[in-house]
Amino acid sequence: MRRSVTAAIVAGAVVGVVVAPVPAHAAAIVSVTAGSVLNVRSGPSIGYDVVRTISPGNGLPISCQVSGETITGTERTTALWDRLADGRFVSDAYVQWQGSPPGACGANATAQVSGYLNQRPNASTLLAPSGRVDPSGGLDVVCQLGGETITGSAGASAMWDLLPSGQFVADAYVGWASGRPDVPWCSLTEGTFPGPGEDFIAWAAPMAQRTYLDYKVPASVTLAQAILESGWGRSALTVDGNSFFGMKCFGTPGRVAVGCRPYQTYECDAGCYSTSASFRVYLSSSASFVDHAVQLSTLPRYAGAFAYSQDPDRFAVEIHRAGYATSPTYAENLIGLMRQYNLYRFDAIL
Repeated sequence: MRRSVTAAIVAGAVVGVVVAPVPAHAAAIVSVTAGSVLNVRSGPSIGYDVVRTISPGNGLPISCQVSGETITGTERTTALWDRLADGRFVSDAYVQWQGSPPGACGANATAQVSGYLNQRPNASTLLAPSGRVDPSGGLDVVCQLGGETITGSAGASAMWDLLPSGQFVADAYVGWASGRPDVPWCSLTEGTFPGPGEDFIAWAAPMAQRTYLDYKVPASVTLAQAILESGWGRSALTVDGNSFFGMKCFGTPGRVAVGCRPYQTYECDAGCYSTSASFRVYLSSSASFVDHAVQLSTLPRYAGAFAYSQDPDRFAVEIHRAGYATSPTYAENLIGLMRQYNLYRFDAIL
């Protein structure tokens, strides 16, 4: 179920808003590994700043819960984050409940301001405005995504607010009283994707073949990448944001993605380690396949790979050499999948 809050568009200064009272605190304690502390953050993901830490065993005055980044902790794997009495957040993955958890957070805010604000089809100024918002009486916000950093009358922010119309406004022009309320990350899931194996391959193959016809990325390589990077469509990034290729946001979601969300990932240099990065999310699976092909076919560093559009194994090696992934076995893994499932058959009929 989607929840909305109401905010004020700021014309020259941050406008005060009235937030609904928070519910009574629920009893819980910090549960982390020995010698560790629990990070308290300004928002519901590890992409937000750490504002303080709490030692294990301490009590937590938790008001309510919101959806955010999926975290694996000492208690559970969950996308829920707990809002503390001061409006800050901790991952519920590290919380041991003494009774039942509280319900979902709710907030409402109203303000009267003048002027208009551009709304856009994605979290970026790369696309032309789709209209203007009249903020009289406040602004309903369904959820938020990251995107292009904008400097507005409320400060600088990379957050964008999704309106009930399906359009976005830059949060840099939106004022919130007493800190940000509990606006959840947007979930853009299309539904359940086919299970692993031939069902998934048959579902994804037409999209991979279409991008070969339009952009000359071998269909077999695209399919292997989708399998590997999305975990057969089971990754949180895929389920939440229809993303099958782990395309990162570098300051903007581009023209195809609708916005960005932070997720945990693994990177490798001298060694491999867990970290967090901002990834592109999409309104549809097909948009993810298109953006993947657009990036490969337009970024100069991948240009040499396209001499091998008829040689999928060599194409996989060349995009890996060009820096597509940091895993030292990335090309080898792709080729292994292409051979195991004979993904080359989808090249042969083009």
